[in-house]
Amino acid sequence: MGSSTRVKQQKDMKVSKRFAPTKWKNSKQRGEEQGVILFGTQGSKASGMKSHQLPRHLERVSPEQKLEWLRSQIIGRDIECLTPFGKRLVHYADHTASGRSLMFIENYIIQKVLPVYGNTHTDDSYVGQRTTFLVEQATHYVKKCLGGTDDDAIFFCDSSVHGREKTMGGLCWALRASFEFALLETKFGRAGRRDIPSDEYGFIDMDELEAAVRNPSYEGRPKLGSFSACSNVTGIITNTRALARFLHAHGCLACFDFAASGPYVEVDMRSGQADGYDAVFLSPHKFVGGPGTSGVLLMRKKLYLLGSGPPSTCGGGTVDFVNQNEKETIYYANTEKREDAGTPGILQKIRTGLTFWTKEVIGTELILSRQKYIISAALRRLSINPKIIIHGSTKAKRIAILSFNIETTLSPKPHPGLSGYSSTKRNIVAKERASPLRIFLRAERRNHMVEPGDDRGEEYFDECHIMQGKPLHGRFITKLLNDLFGIQGRGGCSCAAVYGHQLLGINSELSLGIREAMQKGWGGLKPGWARVSFGFYLTQEEFEFMLAAIEFIAEYGQRFLQLYDFDWKTGDWTFKEECKCIVERAEKQVASTRKQHWWSLRPESSEVASCFVTQFNRSLIRSLNPEKVSYFQLAECLVQLLPRDPAPKEIPHGLDPDLLFFRV
Repeated sequence: MGSSTRVKQQKDMKVSKRFAPTKWKNSKQRGEEQGVILFGTQGSKASGMKSHQLPRHLERVSPEQKLEWLRSQIIGRDIECLTPFGKRLVHYADHTASGRSLMFIENYIIQKVLPVYGNTHTDDSYVGQRTTFLVEQATHYVKKCLGGTDDDAIFFCDSSVHGREKTMGGLCWALRASFEFALLETKFGRAGRRDIPSDEYGFIDMDELEAAVRNPSYEGRPKLGSFSACSNVTGIITNTRALARFLHAHGCLACFDFAASGPYVEVDMRSGQADGYDAVFLSPHKFVGGPGTSGVLLMRKKLYLLGSGPPSTCGGGTVDFVNQNEKETIYYANTEKREDAGTPGILQKIRTGLTFWTKEVIGTELILSRQKYIISAALRRLSINPKIIIHGSTKAKRIAILSFNIETTLSPKPHPGLSGYSSTKRNIVAKERASPLRIFLRAERRNHMVEPGDDRGEEYFDECHIMQGKPLHGRFITKLLNDLFGIQGRGGCSCAAVYGHQLLGINSELSLGIREAMQKGWGGLKPGWARVSFGFYLTQEEFEFMLAAIEFIAEYGQRFLQLYDFDWKTGDWTFKEECKCIVERAEKQVASTRKQHWWSLRPESSEVASCFVTQFNRSLIRSLNPEKVSYFQLAECLVQLLPRDPAPKEIPHGLDPDLLFFRV
């Protein structure tokens, strides 16, 4: 082990010790001995106090030290993935799908929980007593972190936000931008459903909602509004307080899904208040440290309508008495216990508590400030690029979620039958909107001489004649992000297909056509976008690297279509083995010529093109480390070897080209 590695490990250990789980004195309650209790729960949000008190030494740590500690705890932060273009450091940008595991949480589980692990629902054995205590403590802690009181009940459900069947039936309104799960569940569950459309900016159409709550045909029925607190597609945040006040003023229940924003914002139930919530749903597996946790449902106890009968799920640990006569069964009166049938998710609940502890230690103020900075900077950089189509209003309050499509361009003489050509779309000439990366790379080739026999000669023409084609497939974008740069994004419709129809402008005729084709087995036709979600703990260098990678794919992504096969049945993109020779040629070019690219030049170098000498690009050049520079060097050499306007792939016989939303 090198000296630098030992120094880094010693530094990480020092930082980690400052954040070690709080050791409390041995609890006399329940005869607990030699115990280490992580979750302090002094005070409560209901009384205007924090749900727990953090040790003073944590309060003195600077924000950057907290983030440094968090980075040091992420499992897999330094792993590499093997791609067709070589090994790439993994850069995680899929936090909206799942968070990253933390070393100290896994160590706590291994050292403090698993050695004394046993089933709950008993106090007669040491392991049963110990495990039951840890589970109850974690449950109480999570409830307090969410502002829950004795008037609220908390349920742990699977790994996400399932468990809404425990609420009352009636009429449910759901925003179209909500998770698809919410729409399907209310559609096939006991509740009726009416969708409330969103406006052009992605917010709830309040006129439509007001018309719905005032509809006389709903008189006498319980009414429940179920809305996303934040879109998992656009990251746009809903004003839940204002919406709750509106719903309560019209006699409706206010329920909010915090799955997307829960890891970043404060969730305070304020049960019984005008701007409070009647139920909240969370998916802690999306929190940093969250993999392996339980989904959480916190709701007012008055909504629980199964108190006079069996619970929603019967099993061990829910009954006081049972005999041969089912009608004589006595279930627990405690709402939370009677809905915890069988062996519960013991480790999941404890992990959930540890995850919430981590969020409280870092602090929502720091988390939100980082999120705001990151998404604002990303929007400023990417929204000026005419090829990048960002979904959702760029003016609205957001968390750091970015869903986008990338436009392609076509030569004046498009290939016959090109799937992706649209003569009705606008020309792309907005040089004044071009990003710094785009401007420089254009300038680099402005005086390029086309050699005799160069089959790419026709690509050099006046840009005013470039026509816009269909966008790149969302999954192709994420494939390139992974293969070229190691960035882990996600392509598809983000479990929001209904909202996706609105974002992508898919009318009912096109939708039914795609559906019919998919029923015939052409699953690859499904439209969508690419999504990246930036971790609040990213370093500036990591963040700049990700943005530069997106800009690169926006400029040159369509050229790489030649290197990949598309599976029309699954939508998968696979690198062609026969194209490996192109990669090898580019690798040799990088190794032999050692060409000085813009990213390898020092800011003060006279060789840097004048159009590229800006404050932004100086910091970008200065920030990238040599390994990440090499990714761009190889990608740039590949661009030189690939045609600007690659030939289209052959569409399977019987498949209508007009159903193709993207370019292949």
